[in-house]
Parts: sequence; structure tokens; C-alpha cells
Amino acid sequence: KTKPVQAYRLLAPRELPNKTRPLSGRRAALIGRQREMAVLARAMARLQEGQGSNIAIGGEAGTGKSRLLEEFRATLDLKAVKWMEGHAYAYTQNISYYPLINMIKRELAFGKGDTPGKVAARLDAYLEGLVSSPENVAPYIGGLLSLQYPEVAKMSPEFWKSRLHHAILTTLDAQAKQAPLVICFEDLQWADPTFLNFLRLLVAKPKFGIIFLYTYRPPFKLFGDEAIAKMGETYQEIRLQELSPGEIQEMLASLLQTAAVPEDLKRFVQEKVETNPFYLEEMINSLTESGMLQCEAGNWRLTGNLDEADIPSNIQSVILGRIDRLEDAAKSLLQEASVFGRTVPYEPLKNISRHAGNLDGLLERLEAFDLLRSTSQEQQNYVFKHAMIQDVVYNSLLKKDRQAMHRRIGLWIERMLGSRLPEFYEVLAFHFRHSDLSQKDLSQKAVHYLRESGRKSLQQYAVQESNQYYQRAFQILNQNLHGSEEEKSVIIGF
Repeated sequence: KTKPVQAYRLLAPRELPNKTRPLSGRRAALIGRQREMAVLARAMARLQEGQGSNIAIGGEAGTGKSRLLEEFRATLDLKAVKWMEGHAYAYTQNISYYPLINMIKRELAFGKGDTPGKVAARLDAYLEGLVSSPENVAPYIGGLLSLQYPEVAKMSPEFWKSRLHHAILTTLDAQAKQAPLVICFEDLQWADPTFLNFLRLLVAKPKFGIIFLYTYRPPFKLFGDEAIAKMGETYQEIRLQELSPGEIQEMLASLLQTAAVPEDLKRFVQEKVETNPFYLEEMINSLTESGMLQCEAGNWRLTGNLDEADIPSNIQSVILGRIDRLEDAAKSLLQEASVFGRTVPYEPLKNISRHAGNLDGLLERLEAFDLLRSTSQEQQNYVFKHAMIQDVVYNSLLKKDRQAMHRRIGLWIERMLGSRLPEFYEVLAFHFRHSDLSQKDLSQKAVHYLRESGRKSLQQYAVQESNQYYQRAFQILNQNLHGSEEEKSVIIGF
């Protein structure tokens, strides 16, 4: 500071806190993506003629990959077109076939309280009306869901893998014959190697009348030049660039829903704001929430000098500023939610959160703030608007609070999902591995579930993922040895 700062003496806590400023996440129309939307529309026209497409959508964080898919999906008649999607997340990189598992679970809408029997019954019912020989498909797709089938119990992992691939191909082929099919896999830069190898084989099949969409961040690339050449005109790549200065100004007007944007704001955006659409959107939300930018009778005005304001220079800092302006309870709940990952299941959050008594009200507030969005699935869940928001919120937690939340989630899964634990071995390994490993019981749980995840991956012939689980378990044992004979035998077992 270059000048003295006025100090004040605390007299007493305020009996009734000031009402928080009303929050509303502002969103612009889709700007500057007409060419990309045209590519997707042409692919849809080809699909109606029975021809499939492979479309890779690459771009840095915040350039609008998910938004482009959302807008494309909104143009489809979902009663006539089948849309299926699977996601990869930063914390699922070692879960073999995770985007595929995620897609299956979304399609069949499994509930957290479903027993293995219910899961198997729902899978059987789905396959019964789809494929001619469900008994040749269910044991392999069910294996991805950790269901046990006697006929595959002694099957070699390599043979099981080949049968799984055949089962998926059979199912998708049948699905595509019932209705035009669009399959979308998001954030492949976080997908596990086993799934990526399978996907490369899957989309190379010329017989499929399916649109395959996949998003990723550079420098990831799904296909090499030789594979792309073989796919010919069925393959297209969309590389999303940041918007031009003119498009950014157009987006600014769209965000504020007026052509009469304050001149100082226009100039500031032109001179100092990056051309990343997500950054602009978050910055405008930040300005409105802080009171720097206000709307009165439909007219926008600045309440201060933008050049003198402490406006963060990067998107992470803008997000952090928005989070800090939340009331304490909403901020705390958002931090708790971030420990679950990008997708936040409602029931576990309700059972684990310290804010269970006011959970729905706080979630509505976070939705209004456009940080979380509710899903339309059968089981009410929430999802962070952007992976970057989840990452920033998670890293804003103190280490001890993060560890405590990971522990609570892991123990809840153990207590509530006992009959389905194999399905969640990798999730349990993740949460206990990030809990306080100085506590013997938690380090033992982390090692146990890492080993079980390693065995499970090996059974699916996901050797690379299996090796990583075992390595992490071995590291925890080395770092947290208590000298017991049991621990020594575990190490020997490796």
C-alpha cells in the first residue's frame, strides 16, 4: 500500500448480519461458433442417411467445448435421436474403462442404494429389449459394474477383454439400429489408457452408423496421422480457439443483454481482458456480484474506476474471488461438494455435510450463483459448472479439512454400499489415499482398497492402471510403516 489504511476497533458482533447481495450467474449466447455448429449439423445430416462420423473437439480450458456440445444437443429431437454420454475426470485417470462405465451408469440410471441384484436386473432388462442374446453380453458389461458371473469367473483377463469389446460392439450396433445414435465422451485427456485403446478400436469400425464426439484439451490427441488418414471423410477435427476481440465485445453485450455497454467497460475488456469466453463470463459475474457493475432501470453503470480496481488477471483468481464473496455456509458447502469431484451425488452430500439442515436452500443459492447445476437424472445430483471451478474450490480447502472430508466420504461409502463395494474400490482408494494417512486405520484402508483396485484392473487386463494402484499402495506402506507383522506380510505379498 502506498497510503495509510484506516483501522477500526471491533466493538461487538452484529446481531443481524447484512443481507448478502443477490447473486445471479449471467450467461451469454453462443458467440463465434457458427462454423463449428455447421460441422456438427452436417454430421447429423449424414447420420440421418445412415453414415457415421468421428468428430474430435479440442481446445484449452474455458474455450467452450462443453458449451458447444450443449448447444448442439439442444438442436436435436431427443425423442427421435438417442444421445449417450460418458465423462472422464481428473480423479478417474486410473479407473479402467471409466468413461464407458460412466456412460452405462447414466444410461441405466442406477441409484446409490441399488443392490447388486437390482443392478443386474436393470442391466438384464435393458439388454433384453436390445440384443438377441443377452446372456452373451451381460456377463461382460456387468463385469464393468463389478457384478459377479460364474461363467466368467475362471476366464483369463485377456479373453475377458476380447469378449467385453465384442459385447460393447454388439450393444452399440443394436442401439444404432433402433434410432440415430450420438455418443459423446468428454475430457479424454483424463481418460485411462485401457479405455483410450478400446475407443480407438471402436471408432475405427466403418459399419457403425453413429456420431462419435469426444472433447479434450491439448496436447492430448486421440489419433495419429495414419489413423486419421484411414478414417478419411468420416473424421473431422474442431479446434476451438479463443474468440476474436470483436466476438468478445459481442459476448460482453450478450452477457449484459444490452447494446448500451458502458464505454469504460468496453475499453477495459478490449485492453486487458483475455479472449477466453469462460474468463470473460466469470469476470462479468464477479463485477456484478461485487457491486462494481450495477444495473438500474435496465441501464448498466460502473460504480468505480476499473483501472484502479483489483481485478484478477487470471481465471483461477476470478473464480476464487467469487467463492470468497459467498456467505460462509454456502462457501463451506461448496468446498465439501468439491471433495466428491466434478459430479456431486445428493444423498451422500446430505448425509455427510455439516449443513444438512439447510442443504436445499444452499444448493439453490449455489445454482443461482451458477457454480453448481442440478442434473435431470432420476437420482438428483449436482455438477460443477466447469472442471476448473471444482479444482479451484477443492484447492481452497485447508489440507486437514480436505483430509477429513475424504475420510467421511470413504466411511459413508463403506457403511452404506457394503454389498456393492467392489464397484467402488477405485473410489474408496481415492478417498482414503487422500485422507490423513498418519492415522493407522486410514492408511490400512488406503492400502487395502488400492490393492483391491489393482486386482480388479488386472482382471480386466488393464495392466498399466493395475501397476499404478500397486505402486501407490507400496508407497503408503513404506511411508507409514508401524512395524507390525501384518504390514510386513502385506509388503511380501506385493
